[in-house]
Amino acid sequence: MFRVYIIFLFCFFWGHCLYQQVHAQSIAYTDSLKATLQQNLPDTTKILVMNELGKVYARKRPDAALIYVRKALSLAKKKNYNKGLAQAYVNQGRVFTTKGDLATALSWYQKALQIYQTTQNQEGIALVINNIGIVYSMMGNYKKANDYFHIALNSYEKAGGQTGVAQTLNNIGIVLKQQKQYKRSLEYFERSLSINQQLQNKGEIARCYNNIGLIYKQLKQYTTALEYYQKSLKISQQLNDKRGIAYRWHNMGSIYEKQGKYATASEYFNKSLKLGQELQNRQIISVNLLSLGQASMHTKKQKNALKFAHDALALANKSGDKKTQKHATGLLAKIYASMEDYQKAYKYHVMFKEKSDSLLNVENIRAIALKESQAKFAKEKEQQANEMARQRQRQYVYIVVILGMLFLLVIIFRSLYTKRKANEKLRQKNEMINLKNHEISVQRDEILKKNELLNKQRNALTTQKTMMLDSIHYAEEIQQSVLPSYEILLSVFEECFVLYKPRDIVSGDFYWIKRLKDRTFFAIADCTGHGIPGALMSMLAISCLNEIVNPETNSDTAYVLNELRNKIKYVLHQVNSEVEHKDGLDIAFCIVEHQTNVLHFSGAYSPLYILRTKANAAFEINKEVALESKKYRYTYGKDVTLLEIKGDRQPVGVFIREKPFVSYQVTLQPGDMFYSFTDGYIDQLGGDEGKKFIAKNLKHLIIEHWQEPMATQQNIFDQALINWQGGNAQVDDILMMGIKPYLKLL
Repeated sequence: MFRVYIIFLFCFFWGHCLYQQVHAQSIAYTDSLKATLQQNLPDTTKILVMNELGKVYARKRPDAALIYVRKALSLAKKKNYNKGLAQAYVNQGRVFTTKGDLATALSWYQKALQIYQTTQNQEGIALVINNIGIVYSMMGNYKKANDYFHIALNSYEKAGGQTGVAQTLNNIGIVLKQQKQYKRSLEYFERSLSINQQLQNKGEIARCYNNIGLIYKQLKQYTTALEYYQKSLKISQQLNDKRGIAYRWHNMGSIYEKQGKYATASEYFNKSLKLGQELQNRQIISVNLLSLGQASMHTKKQKNALKFAHDALALANKSGDKKTQKHATGLLAKIYASMEDYQKAYKYHVMFKEKSDSLLNVENIRAIALKESQAKFAKEKEQQANEMARQRQRQYVYIVVILGMLFLLVIIFRSLYTKRKANEKLRQKNEMINLKNHEISVQRDEILKKNELLNKQRNALTTQKTMMLDSIHYAEEIQQSVLPSYEILLSVFEECFVLYKPRDIVSGDFYWIKRLKDRTFFAIADCTGHGIPGALMSMLAISCLNEIVNPETNSDTAYVLNELRNKIKYVLHQVNSEVEHKDGLDIAFCIVEHQTNVLHFSGAYSPLYILRTKANAAFEINKEVALESKKYRYTYGKDVTLLEIKGDRQPVGVFIREKPFVSYQVTLQPGDMFYSFTDGYIDQLGGDEGKKFIAKNLKHLIIEHWQEPMATQQNIFDQALINWQGGNAQVDDILMMGIKPYLKLL
């Protein structure tokens, strides 16, 4: 048995090396892997072989890849084999990337990254971070993609992994291309091509050729672009890379479209579309549908163009492809305009503008702000120059006047030489004029000095403001990274939404979540203050919560808030409530036990709303609280009951009448939803009389729209607040969460 195992390892790694060098023998390689699975091997070896098959099939036969990856995943979980489990998660991400299901691919990569970080596998971390960057690039989120690619590049360079360095350079080039930085993009592609040629990595060489062709297309050098596409296509066909072939055909079609050869372009688009449908790749299908729509519009086939554009938009909406969404809405606007249906043309033009604006990254926004600042400074400088020119004109007038008077004096002296008194008066007048001229010169010099000083002070203030804004924006990025991502929320809850609107750049409101086995801990909080002070307080509170809540923590929410208050008072040196700064926070803290469907809640000035989809429904509440009707309140709708559990009237922090927090327990039923929010929502001023929005209006909104999906509810609550606010400024940070938890059917 041991000899068989040694022979397998030799064949396995020999086959892998041969695959990297000669991809044309990939079929024999996969056959040898399948044959190996039939042998009596250790479970860990079987997991590696199945993962290798999944990796090989991921780009060519994604459905076949899923079969092997899921087997590897199941066996790795059973054997608690972290290396094999992480590889299976990565392969799942590759398969769903090929299929164009980018959100699902991202969730699998996040799971793999968590394992690699736990095991401190630097090569695995770099691989997954690079793949996450690829997904964000395909989704049109170029800022996040660029951040992930540079992290991956740094990791690969430290580890000496030239293959990873080449791939990451290529990916950075793609992001720069999307941001229209074509010369810099071409530099990265050529650096990647040089490394891949040294490594003889044909698959990556094909990608580099294709990307260089894309740059030459943008530079309108169509003949050169077509040559690079043909080089890339030839290698992809040798490797039987169907996904790569589909993209090359589409790119070649786009060149023919630019040259006005619409029939030839449509042939290539249809070939690419057919191969994309075979691969079940949403992105390939959607871009080819879009291109066929554009070609049909050019040939005056408006009905065909309309169908292709609508199909492309529908598929791009499903896959979250923002770039295709933008181009599809723009194409629909043009088609309807050509059909003289101006109402629909305007509708899709507005959508096109919104999609275009959403693709702007932070760097573009900063560049625009810088240009505006420079234009404003140039205008001020021009105004100063005009003022100085006017002063010079006045000086010329004075000089002309003085010369005229001197000329007059000469005439007078010549004609009235004998009149000494008159001459004396004229001399005095001349001295007075000279004195005024001197004063004017002195004043002019002082004005010039003051202008120079003002320019220096203005430049210093501009520099200080820019540095301060950069620091605040960096603080915003740090705060956003601490908050749970939407993917983490969806992995814990069946459905949810987060309405998060800081009053300033950074916020004193935050939300926090932690999943420990069969319990989910989560909180919505409002810290004292806004902006930087509030953000610092929120970071302190999050750190304390992470320290308090651990696998040993029980389900007593009151205990957690009491501990949180003690830690905040200790850190802030709060001793005497009458003299100390009363920095703290309002919070709604919950624990959901998924096995028993019991919700535990404690609040500090913050309530919790629980909605049950039954009229006049009853709730099982812990007896000692149920007897006190002041602690909760019911609101009834047509088919629902809304229970409001009030929090304690004290903050988490130093307080003049501190007392232990109260814990509430409610037994949930499937279908129950709950809502929590900070006071920024209900305290917003607006309406006809400039009053607060109040909780009563929020309850009516919840009861009226509870049947909508959570994402739709978020838009409804946001728009309702915007309509109420009108022209009034936002008075506080705003945070609201709606949650539908996973519950066990009892």
